[in-house]
Amino acid sequence: WALGAFAVFVVGAIGSVVGGIVADRVGRTLFSIAMLVVSGLSGAFIGLTEDSKPAALVVAILWGATILPDSPQYSTMVSELAHRDWMGTALTLQTATGYIIAAVAIQMQPLFRDAFGWQFAFTPLCVGPALSIIAMIMLRNDPDAHKIAGGRK
Repeated sequence: WALGAFAVFVVGAIGSVVGGIVADRVGRTLFSIAMLVVSGLSGAFIGLTEDSKPAALVVAILWGATILPDSPQYSTMVSELAHRDWMGTALTLQTATGYIIAAVAIQMQPLFRDAFGWQFAFTPLCVGPALSIIAMIMLRNDPDAHKIAGGRK
């Protein structure tokens, strides 16, 4: 199982590299939405695999492959859209917001486990992706979205 845990991290790294290439072709917001949907659903369903280690590993690897590749897209979009004078602040705010949402979700896991059982312990991991999907849809509809990836929003 240690090798399986390592695989989760490796596919995340590979997903980030491949994800950058794919996002440049299909659009950053569209790519990010796809990754968010899959990673959010992985968080929702991994608790349901508690009786099957192989199933849990498959879901964890899928989660690992999709949880990381959207993060570099956010930083890239911020750098494409933010005013140069505010770029550092904007990138800091974007990164800090992501970490805060993740930290809160992780702290909520034991509370959900105790209240609802292991099946729903990972449900808080869906909050970040859900909020981010809404943000990406709003960004896609923003008039400045044409500045993203040479118009491939």
